[in-house]
Amino acid sequence: MKKWIAYLAVMILVIAGCQKKSSDENPDEGGKSSASTSAVVDSSAQGDEYDEQAERSIFKTKARSVIGDVHMLKGGVGDTWKQIRIGNWVVEDDRVQTRIESEAKLDALDGSTLIISENSDVTLKASEDSAGSKLYLVSVGNGKVYFDIQKQRNASYQFKTSSAGAAIRGTAGFVGDVKGNTVVSLKQGLVDVTGKTGKVSKIVQKQTILVDLKGKSSKLNLKSSGTKQLAKAIDSLAAISEVTAASLQKSLKTFDELYAARLNVFKSKVNFVSQKLDSVITEPRVKLRAFVDSGVVVTVWGESDTIGADGVYQREFTWGRSAAGVKRFLVSCSDGFVEYICDSTLVTRYQPPMDSGDADLLELPMIQRLEVDLGGNSERVHLPPPTGRVTKNLRISLKGITKKDLSELSFITVKRGGKIIRSYNENQLTALSYTIPLIIGPYNTVGRGIVAKDVEIEVVAVTKSGKEFASHKTYHAFCNRGNHDPETYEMASPEGEEYDDALPYFEKE
Repeated sequence: MKKWIAYLAVMILVIAGCQKKSSDENPDEGGKSSASTSAVVDSSAQGDEYDEQAERSIFKTKARSVIGDVHMLKGGVGDTWKQIRIGNWVVEDDRVQTRIESEAKLDALDGSTLIISENSDVTLKASEDSAGSKLYLVSVGNGKVYFDIQKQRNASYQFKTSSAGAAIRGTAGFVGDVKGNTVVSLKQGLVDVTGKTGKVSKIVQKQTILVDLKGKSSKLNLKSSGTKQLAKAIDSLAAISEVTAASLQKSLKTFDELYAARLNVFKSKVNFVSQKLDSVITEPRVKLRAFVDSGVVVTVWGESDTIGADGVYQREFTWGRSAAGVKRFLVSCSDGFVEYICDSTLVTRYQPPMDSGDADLLELPMIQRLEVDLGGNSERVHLPPPTGRVTKNLRISLKGITKKDLSELSFITVKRGGKIIRSYNENQLTALSYTIPLIIGPYNTVGRGIVAKDVEIEVVAVTKSGKEFASHKTYHAFCNRGNHDPETYEMASPEGEEYDDALPYFEKE
């Protein structure tokens, strides 16, 4: 009981924003990572020799910002740790450690962003097969890494901790190792998480999965998934007690309830209107522009800006000239504590000029148009007594694309009354049509009155670039039992009159 009270107290402190502010002074010696205590630190800038190594590397990132004590062990060997400075290359086999209240933002050439949080120990790895497909591996020995990954045709990202691995392709969230327990949390996208037992669990946006040392996993639906505040809540719990997947699960649900209440208030006050992007660009840069309420914090690719009195957001983003393909700019709006995705539609495709020498990197055009056909927007369904139950087949057809285009889809969700009843991940999307049986009814009524309900269905197809295509259908379920003989249940009046009688009584399910 005392442990639970302590957990709840931490949650209340976090939700109230009572967090320790960053200090301008050197962090306390007690916050050093284990490897740093015995290392000889060379704070000099890296020279031309290291740049030459970066040029030969497969996995290349560059430090965009560095806060506090962030050190790197070149090649992961030796005992000479160097302070990372803005503009330094961090490539495969390099090991990065951060101390308390320290952080490093690394930009990959494809536009992907990795943010290594405080008290973390991370090593980059990479491999390339004979077909030229690249694998970028981020090994998290301790701490957390926030990520915003751009999809590429011939490259994929994986994260590895002591108890699990996560395969990521075009998504945003964080991966953490908390005393041997793995946390994978998503703002948006799709991730396959594999524990020590070999079991693969899939999570989508607004979901968090916890994997313990034995490989047992627990999946949570959290409004705070993928956010820094959820990560801080986890850190707070780890600091005051022994951490298990079970204790984290219970405490994080309590935290999320408080977080969701504040998030709903914040979202109701925010207006965000962005200038859309061209579908195809030929230069490796984009300038984002939007009108936002003053005081809102806007974050894209790990860069945060507080909107001034003029209500204008504007920032330019660049990436490697050879990194052709889809570029997604996921926009988060925050009040400094809660945050949500206020725009996921800012997507373009970067296509270098054919004479740039990068023609072999060009991707096929991403899906620009897709019709999710549900066989009409509405359908009337008669629920005859005595059972008052009917099974209808919802037929979903994907039009405007070919089977080859299915590889560009991330997932499809089917919602009934706002709740997900079926989902198809990218491995299950193998056809252009799907059929889902829907049981409609029964609905309780008094005597021989009218049974009438509207069953609302929504189907959303999401591409790997984050673009959404949705369609809605309403099933009007009805039956005026007064039109049936109470003993035989046969119709006592023409069916046309039943439609007229039932229509005014429709309600939503």
